[in-house]
Amino acid sequence: MRPFLNLAYLACCGWITWIGLWWPGRAKGFVPGPAEGEPFYCNQLMSTGGEDDLMVALFLVFALPLAVRAIAMLFAGPGRAELALWGLATSLAGFGLFLASLDCAAVFYTAFTLPAPGLAAALIALPLSGVLLWALRRFTNDRRLR
Repeated sequence: MRPFLNLAYLACCGWITWIGLWWPGRAKGFVPGPAEGEPFYCNQLMSTGGEDDLMVALFLVFALPLAVRAIAMLFAGPGRAELALWGLATSLAGFGLFLASLDCAAVFYTAFTLPAPGLAAALIALPLSGVLLWALRRFTNDRRLR
C-alpha cells in the first residue's frame, strides 16, 4: 500500500508542477466567464488580465514537496516538516489562483466548462495530494521522524 501511495502522491505533485511550467506559455489562457460565441481570453486585454496566466506558475512550488517525497520515500513516512511544506505549497498555489480570479480569470469555469483538462486535473490533484499525504502518514509504520 505504501509504494502505491508514494507513487500516486508523486504523480499528483508532478502533474501540478508540470502545469505550472506548461500553462503560462502554451495554454490559451483563462476566460472571464460564460460568453456567447467564441470565448474571450483574459490575456487579450491590454491593461489587465494578461498576467493571470503567470499566477498558475506558482504551481511550480510543488516541485519542493515532490523532491522531498522522492528522497524520503526510501527512508521514512512523511513527517511534520513535509506536511508543513505541502501546506505552504498548497497555500501559495491557492493564493495564485485567488489573485488570478481577482483580476479577470474565472478559474473553475475555465478548467471544467471551457474545458482546460490539464488545469482541471491539476485542480483535482491539489486536494488529492493532501489526501494521499495524509494516508501515507496514517498508514506508515515508521514513526521515528515525527
